Amino acid sequence: MAANNLASFKIYLKAYSDAEYDKVGSCYHEDVSILLPDKQFVSGRVNFLEHLRRTHAIFTETLSIRTIILQAERSFVVMDAFFEAKKDAPPEAVGGKSFRKGEVAHFVVWALYQWSEGKIKSIECVMRDTTFFEPGSTSITALVEQSRRIADEGVAL
Repeated sequence: MAANNLASFKIYLKAYSDAEYDKVGSCYHEDVSILLPDKQFVSGRVNFLEHLRRTHAIFTETLSIRTIILQAERSFVVMDAFFEAKKDAPPEAVGGKSFRKGEVAHFVVWALYQWSEGKIKSIECVMRDTTFFEPGSTSITALVEQSRRIADEGVAL
């Protein structure tokens, strides 16, 4: 990602949600540090991409922007993160909760991104709200559409 702007950020989040690891990886500094919403700390681009691959082997993950504030070297983002379990998952997979195949989790995440030289240098995330849905009771598509309706004008993916 060449710049800290809305268009670039949308491209990044879409690549993240689509599990396009090469594209996502190109957005991070080699020594990026990331504090995830479940308090896991991951250091380094290679380690974070490996974390994503492990997570995406268990879950379909979709991100949707609600609000974004952009400054020269910082971005503050309020986003919805949706996880749908592809298979049964142990508590250490995401957020300290066991998942059954088909179960969906909706997390409202606040994230502060620090930028350097056009790449993400650090991310600090805080989970603000969590909702769980029984298998078959909703779809990620429906939840993303709901998220887009409440997003600030122009920021929805």
